[in-house]
Amino acid sequence: MFLLLFVGHLLLVSQVNSHGSGAPGTSCVDMMPRHNNVSGTGIIEGQSASSSPYTIGVNTNTYSAGAAIEVVINDNRNLGFKGILLQARNPGGSVPLGTWTNLPANTKALTCTAESDSVTHSNTNQKQSGTMFSWIAPNKNVSQVQFVATVAEAKETFWVKLVSDKTITYSSGCNLRMHGLYTAIASVIALKVFM
Repeated sequence: MFLLLFVGHLLLVSQVNSHGSGAPGTSCVDMMPRHNNVSGTGIIEGQSASSSPYTIGVNTNTYSAGAAIEVVINDNRNLGFKGILLQARNPGGSVPLGTWTNLPANTKALTCTAESDSVTHSNTNQKQSGTMFSWIAPNKNVSQVQFVATVAEAKETFWVKLVSDKTITYSSGCNLRMHGLYTAIASVIALKVFM
């Protein structure tokens, strides 16, 4: 009977340590998966997404205070992924910035230094290539922002700290409005010149 309980306990611990329900808080800074007894194959750390089958796409070059930014995880093989840890950071930084909202199925928010400042998987179901995440910028200028992710194709195969295809910079709403105004004025002047 004791042997049966011991084996059952080992199986339970093994399932808990695999982190099928999301990245642990201990992964927040180095973004390394904590899969028990797995070192990973094909690990790429701190490389551009072009070195991996996965890319992190961003829909803009700038952000403003409180703006929603779309971030997409694509797989050039169209296989998708099972695990993820996704954050917005200053380039070279380790502190997550902003918050994540309206998360896709099979993912959940993770609190590393502030509530919902990171995203992880909620199970090991396959997530599709093209999965979109919504990041809300902080209510202040936090300088340049880059999106960083560890993506797991499977428990044994993952890529660590992939970086987004672009770094976005702060642009105040006033500057954006002025840019729009200048563009409208230039268009009117151009029309009058050609008339």
